[in-house]
Amino acid sequence: MSQLDVPVNDVMDAIKRDHQRLDELFSKASHLIAANNTAKAAPIVLSFAEGLRRHMQVERDILANTITPACNHYINDPTCAMLREHEDILTQTLMIESRFENGTPTADEVAPLLATLADTLAKHEAREESSLFPQWEAAIHMAVPEAQATMLRKAQNILAGVAE
Repeated sequence: MSQLDVPVNDVMDAIKRDHQRLDELFSKASHLIAANNTAKAAPIVLSFAEGLRRHMQVERDILANTITPACNHYINDPTCAMLREHEDILTQTLMIESRFENGTPTADEVAPLLATLADTLAKHEAREESSLFPQWEAAIHMAVPEAQATMLRKAQNILAGVAE
């Protein structure tokens, strides 16, 4: 039985599965670019970028703003650090996307940018999973079932690109 056969439990389950989906897209695009097949990688890169924006919207709008809304930029707050990192990740992603705007770039034009983004994403995900996910999971499980269901519905809609 695959993970797709099992219903999503809550927002954190949805976000963890989406992490995995995005990691797989990124890996596939990276391998194609390493094989000098940027034309085949292009739609995957663009799909990854759009999915990443939606993923970060869920983390920002549902998890960070709903569960831990008090963000103090003057102390070492893990939520604030994550939101700042999101801006850097999105900037790096836009740089990669821009290489595909006017045709198909060469692998040499894109590979270094992908390598930098891969490093940034790996560090970011590790920090999220070790410091924020446990806090968010605890907060979700303490919420009333109706609030949990609402958060999950909103998250799934955002990840699917469905407007509410």
